Amino acid sequence: MPAVPVMIENDLFAKAEEKASALHTSVPDVVAEYLRQWVAEGDRRAEARAAMRQRFANPDWSFAVGDLENREQRNARR
Repeated sequence: MPAVPVMIENDLFAKAEEKASALHTSVPDVVAEYLRQWVAEGDRRAEARAAMRQRFANPDWSFAVGDLENREQRNARR
């Protein structure tokens, strides 16, 4: 795949280059990794939303604690 040029201010690139060098990597590698994570973030959100839709479409849990009361018992407490 051919490289794609990106415009970055010279002073910003110089600072990024220093930091990348201290971390034994390069600015293009840092940018590429950031973009991979950024793109994957949307995938993770979509997966989480789909899982939530599935869970709420077919709930398999109970919110009751103890014995369930019938309507008369609930009204009697008022």
